[in-house]
Parts: sequence; structure tokens; C-alpha cells
Amino acid sequence: DVCSSDLSVIGTASVSLTSAWINSEYVGCHRSLNKKFSEAKSFYIQYFGAIILAGCVTLIPNLPLNFVIIGVQVLACVFLPFQMIINLILLNDNRIMKGIKNSKSRNIILVLILLMIVVLSFFLFKQAVFK
Repeated sequence: DVCSSDLSVIGTASVSLTSAWINSEYVGCHRSLNKKFSEAKSFYIQYFGAIILAGCVTLIPNLPLNFVIIGVQVLACVFLPFQMIINLILLNDNRIMKGIKNSKSRNIILVLILLMIVVLSFFLFKQAVFK
């Protein structure tokens, strides 16, 4: 199906791009698609390397791709709540946000969304692992 293959390419590109950006942010390198390759070599090398690695994984003979896809989804649903908690903590740190941290009402809304995602992630994990 053409639509799902297009979505796979978009997903691979966005996950690879996000990973390269986070890694570059962590080590303090330039990171942006708006920069030339010569200005952000580390970022682009990581980005293209992640895309090539993802492509190579799909070319492994007899690899059960359904298992890989479900495994990636299970990992995502396990790690998403932790990542969201860390983001919520960072959004409320004055040193990082420089005086524009979240209000109490926004924190209440975000905690409710986080709880909903945790519950939904649990059900997704349960469904995928305990079929």
C-alpha cells in the first residue's frame, strides 16, 4: 500500500532527525537543517547514519518485520511516559525556562494528559506483549 510506505519514510526521517538533533544538542554541536553541511557536520552525519541504519535493518534477510515494528511500538509506549515526566520537570525549572515556566493550571492539564497517556500506554503494552 502506497500510503503506509510513505508514512514509513516520514516516520524514519522524523525519528532519525529527532535523534540526531537531541544528540547534537547534548554534545553542544550545531544542529539544524537550515545550516550547511560544513556548519553542522556532526548533526548531518548522525541524521544520515540513522536513516542508513534503519534501512539496513529492514534489509536483513528473514527478519520478522512485524516483530520489529511491534517491538519498536512497545519500546515507545514504555519510554514515552518517562520522557514526558522529564519534559514536565524541565518545563517547571526556572533556571532552564528563565522565568517562563508553566502555570499551575497548565501543569494540571499536562498531568491529566500524562496520566491518560500512561494508562493508554499500559493497555497498548499489555495488548502487544500478552496477546
